[in-house]
Amino acid sequence: MIAWLLLLSLLSKSTQDQQGEENGVSHCEPQNLNLTSSDQMLMLTWEDDPLCSRGVLIYEFVVLIADKAVHSEEVAVEPAQIRSRHSWNWTSHLPLECAFHSVRLRSQYGNYTSQWKEERIRKQSGGFRVFPRNKVLEVGTNATFCCIVSPNEEFYFMNLGKYRGTNNITTKISEDVYALTLHLSQPPSHTSTDVYCNIKGQGHNGASNFIGYPPRAYDLQCETRDLKSVECMWKEKKTYLTNKHPTTYWLGGRKCQPVVYSCSQPFAGEKNWTLTAENVLGKVELQDRADLKERVHMFAPEELTALTVNARNVSLKWKWTEKHYSSLNITCLINVSDGETHNIRSISGAGLNAAPINNLTPNWRHSVKVQCGTAQHFWKWGDWSKTLEIHTKADVPDALDVWMMMKEDHTVVIWKEPRANQSHGHIIDYEVTWSKTRERNNDSKVTLSNSSHSFAHTVDHSEEYIVSVTARNSIGSSPPSTIIIPSSGSD
Repeated sequence: MIAWLLLLSLLSKSTQDQQGEENGVSHCEPQNLNLTSSDQMLMLTWEDDPLCSRGVLIYEFVVLIADKAVHSEEVAVEPAQIRSRHSWNWTSHLPLECAFHSVRLRSQYGNYTSQWKEERIRKQSGGFRVFPRNKVLEVGTNATFCCIVSPNEEFYFMNLGKYRGTNNITTKISEDVYALTLHLSQPPSHTSTDVYCNIKGQGHNGASNFIGYPPRAYDLQCETRDLKSVECMWKEKKTYLTNKHPTTYWLGGRKCQPVVYSCSQPFAGEKNWTLTAENVLGKVELQDRADLKERVHMFAPEELTALTVNARNVSLKWKWTEKHYSSLNITCLINVSDGETHNIRSISGAGLNAAPINNLTPNWRHSVKVQCGTAQHFWKWGDWSKTLEIHTKADVPDALDVWMMMKEDHTVVIWKEPRANQSHGHIIDYEVTWSKTRERNNDSKVTLSNSSHSFAHTVDHSEEYIVSVTARNSIGSSPPSTIIIPSSGSD
């Protein structure tokens, strides 16, 4: 009897030990599962049982869409991570409004595998039939759209209006859900792209989405204009996104509101700058490195004036609004235009703020403007000043263009009427002087009106004559233009 009781006691202890080990394994099952979503991402969180603390714990996941397995993976939890709350996520190619998404989870611990635990989720459609809606999609990626049909409707086809993607595939997800997958191979021709689900005999349902690019900024260049702040500029290609999905910019970690792809901020001696551009599809970082003392982009000269104006030269003066420019070695370009031609002149100096201009046309309107840059470590030319209009003073006319025609009984001396930029003022009259070559001190002269441009002279053909013509304005007479009338014996 005692032996029988002892045998029962041993059997009972062995059974309890085995059940305890099994119960220990069962404690390794995942607990407190919670499945949530964000857009098309599934997020699962869970906990380990506190008693499961030895060895490597492995969790196995299976994702199902409309009860069809579409994805599986394993995650190992190291001993140091056991007893903490875990998270896992996965992004579906299909909008969550289209079909139930399920996540199954079980654990593998030692030689034992737990039972599957499952969580399901499906977003409410809100009465809409086509998804996604108002989503921003990236050019160069694949996109999937779904159509939910009613039991009494017959699906016909799906398309994206006039948008032409590639690799278009239509699949049946379930009895009431169809999906169109395609490669977004090009940017859209309109601000939004409409997705249509066509039902036989009943028209179509639709949804609008947006197709574009992450920020496409490039070629960052930073400079200074006042030696106190930095201004960074860049180029940018079109993202095809509307103002609803703008690009946000940061320069050196500070948010900036760019004006034509340019941001500025105070300068404190930095030599490295980072521009970050971000929109809903991603972000890009651009960097530039330079000593700003070698990248001075000067402002335009202010208050450009003419201190003195003469017939053929003027003296210019201007001011700098930035006092730091007075310590710079400056080279300036002076653009002088007479209405027909442009002449660029260069001048250099420390803190340059004045310059003479020579070789101008008298009694003429000239347009003058100035731009400058640093002579040492030249970066780029600054802005042009406002244009200054200058009217030079009058001067004596230029020498006339004179020629002659010889006839049987007389010679006609002819001159060309001077142009406005040759007369240098109103021509009052012309003076013609002539004499025989051998009688130079016995001149004859005649004054003709400003409308006359020739003079007929009867000569002794046996004599050689010297004829001079001058033009006169309010300042004086032009240099004489001389022509020789040969004797009839000369060739």
